[in-house]
Amino acid sequence: MSSNEILGEIRRTRDATIAECGGDLARLFEYYRSGEARWMAAGHPLVSFIGQPRVELPPPDWERIDTLPENEIIAEIRATRRRMVGEAASDCRRLTENAEDMEEADSSVVREEPPTS
Repeated sequence: MSSNEILGEIRRTRDATIAECGGDLARLFEYYRSGEARWMAAGHPLVSFIGQPRVELPPPDWERIDTLPENEIIAEIRATRRRMVGEAASDCRRLTENAEDMEEADSSVVREEPPTS
């Protein structure tokens, strides 16, 4: 089964469920809650993150990542990192250029004192 088939099945199921609830979000969530209740009544565990503290992930250790041997995932991480660093540098240059342009424009503005009555 390809990922497109899986996504298609997910979308068809989602659309059918929404249609069954008439597009009403309150009915949709009540449908989900009743399904959870049936699932728990059947003895299956239900995982809920409601009320749980947010988990803060540590920042990535780029030095460690850079020492890992090359494979498809690491290559993608490194390529994405290089792209993001390049975009950030480009944004920084653009902001600097805009600031310089603003300073030039600001120096050419003629300011007059407001008229006094």
